[in-house]
Amino acid sequence: EFFWLDLDSPSDADLAAAGELLELHELALEDTREFAQRPKVDRYPERVLLVYWSAHVTPNQLGVELIEVHLHISGGFLFTVRRAPSPELDEVRAELSPEDPHAEDYIVYRVLDGLTDALYPVVDHLEARIDALEEQVLRDTDRSQLGEIYRLKQAVQSVERKLVPQRDQFGAAAEAILELPGLTRGSRVYLRDIGDHLAQLTGELYRQTDDLAALTTTYFSANANRLNRLATRLTILATFFLIWTL
Repeated sequence: EFFWLDLDSPSDADLAAAGELLELHELALEDTREFAQRPKVDRYPERVLLVYWSAHVTPNQLGVELIEVHLHISGGFLFTVRRAPSPELDEVRAELSPEDPHAEDYIVYRVLDGLTDALYPVVDHLEARIDALEEQVLRDTDRSQLGEIYRLKQAVQSVERKLVPQRDQFGAAAEAILELPGLTRGSRVYLRDIGDHLAQLTGELYRQTDDLAALTTTYFSANANRLNRLATRLTILATFFLIWTL
């Protein structure tokens, strides 16, 4: 029967054994040995390899950690490989019941949905940091704020670089999954929902990139205004002492 096998940080021997048992293509297995792949979908005879990226906020709440997951999908199984802990996948596995009456492609959808939904707290976290930083800049500028703006920009762009190509190629990935022989199918609406979420997330990241660019301009404008006020005060003070000296 259809099954889902999830390996967390497997050794090369584990991957070789799984590849032999599941009859994975040698090129697909080679990609999974070498992580740091770009988001992509590769079609093989009766198999699909989907390199999918998710993310979560680091425990110290200061950064964002990207998570790469390789999904080998066929009509008889779903095989996922990751090199980092993924609570989202653990939750999905705990929620799915062996007696679940849904079609097999629904299981694939649940895994992808869990990885995609994990990105929403990341986007909300970045948004909260941008809003807090904007409030600080408008209140009083400080040189450390400029460094924080650029660090935030790097965090947003690192997620954006993974999600944009992932969104662009997900339509082809959904078609490849639904065309797998032997995979019982439910509704196409499930996978289409993932595409909608990716489009929404990338739209938010685009907006955050624009907000940070505007915040950089605001910082320099506010800093210039502060320097102008300081220069005005010094001019007044110098004029007073000049009159007193005369």
